[in-house]
Amino acid sequence: MKIVIVGMPGVGKTSLGKRLAEFINVKFIDTDFFIEERCNMSVAGIFRIVGENGFRKVENNILKDILNSENDFVLSTGGGLPCFFDNMELINSKGISIYLFSSEQILFERISVSRKKRPLLNNLSESDLKQKICETYNFRKSFYEKAMFKIDSDEESILEKILNFVNGFKKL
Repeated sequence: MKIVIVGMPGVGKTSLGKRLAEFINVKFIDTDFFIEERCNMSVAGIFRIVGENGFRKVENNILKDILNSENDFVLSTGGGLPCFFDNMELINSKGISIYLFSSEQILFERISVSRKKRPLLNNLSESDLKQKICETYNFRKSFYEKAMFKIDSDEESILEKILNFVNGFKKL
């Protein structure tokens, strides 16, 4: 089973993905970490060298490799991955997609403490960061909404809800 978690930076995709993978006993993959290992460079470094467009091409190729070569896994994507090269359609054709969402205020609070490792956000002031999160979310939401399952990361028992969905999907 291939489960792919999409959503904004800071929503908890990696944390949830690790817990879900452990619970259902499959491999966990984070696309950003996978890219860093494959390219032997940080995501921020890749952005500096080839820019966002170059990074998105690398990201698309990695996504194709993962979806075509792995058997069972939980995959946590970078926040922008679903928005380029018809990646969301590819994800839905190869696996079960989950859109993990949260309020913009909670995203702001989480991203504020981790923005140094986020190349598109690390140099912004607090007010610019809030505006950027709002603009980015508004642009990306239509891509995320194509996911098969949508869940609020602010709710309790996220893992239980996802497992119920996945089990129901397996019965189809």
